[in-house]
Amino acid sequence: AHLLASARRVVLIGEMRARAFVDYATYLSDMSLDGWTAIGRGTVSLAAETRDLGPKDAAIIVTTKPYSKRSNETAQFVANMGTPVVALTDSPLSPAAKSAKHLLVASVKSPQFFPSYVVIALLIETLIGMVVAEKGADAQRRIAETARRSRDLNEYVRD
Repeated sequence: AHLLASARRVVLIGEMRARAFVDYATYLSDMSLDGWTAIGRGTVSLAAETRDLGPKDAAIIVTTKPYSKRSNETAQFVANMGTPVVALTDSPLSPAAKSAKHLLVASVKSPQFFPSYVVIALLIETLIGMVVAEKGADAQRRIAETARRSRDLNEYVRD
């Protein structure tokens, strides 16, 4: 968490089924942390989004089997730029392990056909919660300001 809390910028990488979890991580971090963004979305090129990354930044990749080629290539690309990578994945043998400075492995096994992402979601929430705790009052102020603006914009249903 310290690596992410001290990073100038944190980019979130995830495609295919992991995309929803990267979007969730982006939603959580947008409320509380400055400089966190999902890359590989919208109209901005991946080259432009990664252009200024370096050792003072960090990346998080979320990837599970079947592993997204684009996500893993992007993580390796930013790692080659000197950006430390935190991988949230389902196996220590995941391709993301090659680029990761820190590897967090979570089981996605399920009795159903589809894998379960409950543990991945828990890791995301815990990791961001630890970063928010380390950021302290700054993160708390950002959360309060985001909540105030959401009320001002009538984004919430009133009780």
